[in-house]
Amino acid sequence: MAILLRLTLALVPLVAAACRPPRTTLPVDPGVTFAAHRAGDGFVVDRTRDGETGSLDRRGRLDEPGSADLILRVDAEPRAGLWVVGRTRILVRDGTSTRTPRAGEILSRWEDGAIRLTLYPRTGAPLETDVFRGQGTVGEHALSRGAEPSGTYRATVRDPAGTGVGWLRVDVGSRTLPRFYDAVLPEPVDDGLAAAAAVALDAELGWIAEHRGGGD
Repeated sequence: MAILLRLTLALVPLVAAACRPPRTTLPVDPGVTFAAHRAGDGFVVDRTRDGETGSLDRRGRLDEPGSADLILRVDAEPRAGLWVVGRTRILVRDGTSTRTPRAGEILSRWEDGAIRLTLYPRTGAPLETDVFRGQGTVGEHALSRGAEPSGTYRATVRDPAGTGVGWLRVDVGSRTLPRFYDAVLPEPVDDGLAAAAAVALDAELGWIAEHRGGGD
């Protein structure tokens, strides 16, 4: 009986994955190291650093208590777990259990109403984004809590010396198009941490939409 129960539990994730509707990836610019877009309550991963595709899925009802809030999967295999800690922190581990090694974390903060992210990779010094600014618009307005987001916003990612080492970008989409995130990030920022940066930024955009009456 115990063997049968273990077998049944082992098959549950496989059945759930098989029952998920197919997810369509979106085109990605050359040179991008990570890209993802919103799909329901999760994300489709349009490109990893190695050029693969995957998904970022919410924790299932049958998962163990304390397991990851979101799971990064490539070829249906878990690559990283993300734990959302309060409103400003996302912890990344190599697996979906708290027993797996930490891979990094993301901290978000608002500075004069504009969002910034700090990335803590597994190795090396922390990295920080500039304010996200609108692209192709007059004045390059900042992504902030004071205005309804519209169009594409991009922030340079800098090392502790202030040198630009990459960038993170979001297209906020519309009622018919999903929010789309892409980035060029240095080698210490792996796919799990890049995914966490997208999730942190998406959460802040969701907060803006909710508090400005736009829903999410």
